Amino acid sequence: MKKIIGIIMIALLLLGTAACAGEKEITGDDVNMIFFDTGKSDCILIMSEEGSVLIDTAQEDDGEAIVTYLKKLGLTDIDTLIITHFDKDHIGGAEYILENMTVGKVILPDYYPSSSTFKKFYKALMESGCSYLLLNAKEVDESLPVYSFSLGDIALYIYASSADYTGEDDDDNLLSLVIKVTYSDVTALLCGDAPAERIQAILEKTDTSLDILKVSHHGDYSKKYKAAYETNLPTYAVITTGDGSDAEDKLLEMFKEDGVTYYITDNGNVVIHLAADSTITVKQ
Repeated sequence: MKKIIGIIMIALLLLGTAACAGEKEITGDDVNMIFFDTGKSDCILIMSEEGSVLIDTAQEDDGEAIVTYLKKLGLTDIDTLIITHFDKDHIGGAEYILENMTVGKVILPDYYPSSSTFKKFYKALMESGCSYLLLNAKEVDESLPVYSFSLGDIALYIYASSADYTGEDDDDNLLSLVIKVTYSDVTALLCGDAPAERIQAILEKTDTSLDILKVSHHGDYSKKYKAAYETNLPTYAVITTGDGSDAEDKLLEMFKEDGVTYYITDNGNVVIHLAADSTITVKQ
């Protein structure tokens, strides 16, 4: 895992890619999705003139760099923070973000692990005073969204798990939220670390072609993931990992064979610009 660097160096790396976002400035109804290069971890920003949504917060030592980057982009607050699950590579920077930015609302999966990272996050959340929402799918089909909201013309649909938390190692991934984002005629699916069976069930009920896929669990591959992704092949795939070798060769080979253009955040921030006419432009 490529994380043996100081916070200042991380900030410099993030800020060094800010020019990529600037190459396509947000105008009118346009949208940017930025998949941060934070190592083998997730942090995704969706922003438009209507506001911003931050999905996951990478590792604990990334929090300061994320805040620095967001402020460099001109953001003084975050409308909605979504934490897909409570693994340290998804929740780590949230404590610092909550302490140093104004957050309108936090959306979380409905379980309470005992990790020190979660405890620090939860303390910061309580002290921030911002509203939060816990989601599960105990009473609905997991393949259907349990909550949705809009940011201007961007619609976000959140899928939750019906599983119980037992404290086992894989529970966090089983309980991961999945987010579908639609804008104009563009559809993106951000999988968190969700298992293949849930992703496949969601894609089977997605009645539009998939344009953008944030691959689950940093590029893990199995026959189940292959079947899930091939249910509705994306045009573009993004793999969030700190070392290209973490993206399994079979997954990359599958994408190549199926004509999917993929990007790995190990090579820098991935910036996807969505225009109101559904044109997609990817920069890295």
